[in-house]
Amino acid sequence: MPTSIPDVLIIEPRVFGDERGFFFESYNQQAFKAACGVDAQFVQDNHSRSAKGVLRGLHYQLEQAQGKLVRVVRGTVFDVAVDIRKTTDYYAPQRECGIAWNDPTLGIDWPLLGLAPQISAKDQAGVALGDAVTF
Repeated sequence: MPTSIPDVLIIEPRVFGDERGFFFESYNQQAFKAACGVDAQFVQDNHSRSAKGVLRGLHYQLEQAQGKLVRVVRGTVFDVAVDIRKTTDYYAPQRECGIAWNDPTLGIDWPLLGLAPQISAKDQAGVALGDAVTF
């Protein structure tokens, strides 16, 4: 399903279930290409878990831009994408940058429900998009 950002798509897998449980392919390159028209070669797969109320920042990398495929295994997520990309590569922490999650120029309506989010020191140090080093 398309979103307001070109090439950022929502993909729901086909789940095959019965009384024993379920099975689904979490990624299939041929199916991804057929659904998206993109012959992407994903080079790295990461998995993280966040407690309720955690806000993970808006991260990107210079020189080694990293594309992302986000999968929610359990619960819900409010995922945000800000399109400043050109290419994709492996994660390189020495090239990582961050944009302030609450930069008002982005206009992100975070569903915080009056609660202060849990934010890492790295994410608290994010800069405004207008001050960020970009491609």
